[in-house]
Amino acid sequence: MRKRLAVESGTKVSQGGFPFVNSTGRRGFAQIPSVSKVGANHSRRKEELLAKLEKRSISCPGLYPVRTQEDFLRLARDHAQGGDESVCQVLEEIWRRPDEAVQINAQSLIRRGMGWRDEKKGKSSEA
Repeated sequence: MRKRLAVESGTKVSQGGFPFVNSTGRRGFAQIPSVSKVGANHSRRKEELLAKLEKRSISCPGLYPVRTQEDFLRLARDHAQGGDESVCQVLEEIWRRPDEAVQINAQSLIRRGMGWRDEKKGKSSEA
């Protein structure tokens, strides 16, 4: 009975801890963006972060171990667990904590096989 009165009057009635909202107002319902919009937002955010990181690395030499957008993207992709959203999270972490970028770069180089192993090969071939 309370539900029907609430629907007819357009008011909220609490029912079991959850507010009842009439269907014409659509208040209280989550607006879920489409997948393409979410992907576009992450892609745009990724490009913004890359541009900011490159600009900051050029203006503050020595702050980051890399300087170009491609290198920052490589670092983020090496540590990201998924798509653009995960890449954005890594880029944001690099932006917030530049000191962590050195460690992330070292881990990335080791994973790619460009770490100490290649340096040792170069020394042994020179001898």
